[in-house]
Amino acid sequence: MAKVEVNFNGLGDSAFPLLPEGFYNVRVEKVVLKRSKKSLSQYLRWKFGVIDGEHKGRHLYFITSLREKALWRLKELLEIMGQKYNEQVELDLDKFKGTELRVEVDHEYYGGRKWNKIIGFETCGVVKS
Repeated sequence: MAKVEVNFNGLGDSAFPLLPEGFYNVRVEKVVLKRSKKSLSQYLRWKFGVIDGEHKGRHLYFITSLREKALWRLKELLEIMGQKYNEQVELDLDKFKGTELRVEVDHEYYGGRKWNKIIGFETCGVVKS
C-alpha cells in the first residue's frame, strides 16, 4: 500500500478561512441552476470572486430560491445589477457573468461551523466589463 506524508500545521480549523465581516467588490463568476435534494425546488447558485484588496481572488457564494415566495431576493439582486423585470421572463444565466457589484458579508453558524454569509448588495459603480 502506498503511503504519503502530509503536514497540516498552520492550516487552522478550516481549509476555507473566513473573510472578515465587511464590504467587498465582487464579480459574478458563475450562476448555476440547481435543484434542492430535500424540497426538489429550484434555485440559482451564484459564485462571486473578490476583485480587489487584500482578499482579491477569494470566493463567496449565494443562493437565490426560485420559489414564488422568495423571488423578491432574486429580483433585488438583479435590480442591483441593472436588470429590471416586472413580468415572466427567461433569464440567460451566462449574461450575468462578469457583472460587478458590492456585497456586505457577515458570519453565521450553520452545521456547527462558522460561514461567510452575504447579507446585502449594492452597486459597485462598475458596469459589466
